[in-house]
Amino acid sequence: MELRYLSTQAERDSFAQALTRARASAGVGFREKPRSRVGQMHLRFADLYGVFDENGDPNRMVGGFAIHALDMFGQSYPDPDLRDLPPETVFEIGELWSCSRNGGVAARWGCGIMAGVLGARALLIYPIIDPWDLTGSYPGFARAGAPVVWPFAQTLDGRPILVQPMVSRERGLEAMVSMVSRRGFEISADQRVVRFADPMLAGLGIHAALRRTRGERYQPGTDGQRGAAL
Repeated sequence: MELRYLSTQAERDSFAQALTRARASAGVGFREKPRSRVGQMHLRFADLYGVFDENGDPNRMVGGFAIHALDMFGQSYPDPDLRDLPPETVFEIGELWSCSRNGGVAARWGCGIMAGVLGARALLIYPIIDPWDLTGSYPGFARAGAPVVWPFAQTLDGRPILVQPMVSRERGLEAMVSMVSRRGFEISADQRVVRFADPMLAGLGIHAALRRTRGERYQPGTDGQRGAAL
């Protein structure tokens, strides 16, 4: 698999279009509200990474995510409070999407690799928990407070969406970075291209691998979701 930093406007536009399609097909389907500007801010100013499967069409993006440190711009919600850490070491991950199970697992694997490369001390995510629950797709993350209404998005039929603040830090983050790094990866000198083996080829995704590091039993079928989107 190949993780590529998306720098051109054409690449970022392709990411945005794929994200919209993935969100429309995830769960009951959702979209950003017409007045919201948060998604646009992430797509414009955050670092965007696309996942490409070199065994298929090398130019077709199969997943991706946005990531920004809190010294670039603030987190999407006031909670959780991570002010005990330097803002340049806390990274929020959002706009995570995939068009296949492999793409979703590879995108989360790529997040773990970049956490190690960037020297992250905490990763912050806000996965959907209602009207469907995506929190189980993020092992190594702990819930940080109660679910909150996502003011920037709604289901396709106009219903509210709740997201669950979750954080990976300390032992959870160390285990994640250790696991995704154990199989090795190649990274370009400018850190814009990362190549790593498809996590699904071994029959394990990051969910199973992290459970294994904690001595937990792996339950088949729990890794990734087709069309998953954060």
